[in-house]
Amino acid sequence: MRVWSMWTGDEEKVFQGVVDYYNRIQDKVYLQNLGAVSDDKILRAVTAGAPPKVPQPLLDQLSPDGGKLLLPFGSRQYQRLTRITKRGARLRAKTFGECMFVPLVGKYGWKSEELEG
Repeated sequence: MRVWSMWTGDEEKVFQGVVDYYNRIQDKVYLQNLGAVSDDKILRAVTAGAPPKVPQPLLDQLSPDGGKLLLPFGSRQYQRLTRITKRGARLRAKTFGECMFVPLVGKYGWKSEELEG
């Protein structure tokens, strides 16, 4: 699989890295819902929708040994592709430029009344 986009620079590299990683381990990939009860820690996670704030269950489930979360972060109209890395209890964020994703809706996302209008 190859990512084709109009992006240039870091954003394209980040997404291509995610796709390449998936292609290498696709027999080991499984879906996990936000807040699922599990002792397993997530090493890599990507959200497909933009939340109003970083979902705490995802932060809690990230491995403290360099777990990474890639998500669009910001308002509904303006987001920045953001990678959060967890080392121990410390979180570090790095942004990779502007992006626009569909809103993440639900318990850890936007409320339906916030999307109207």
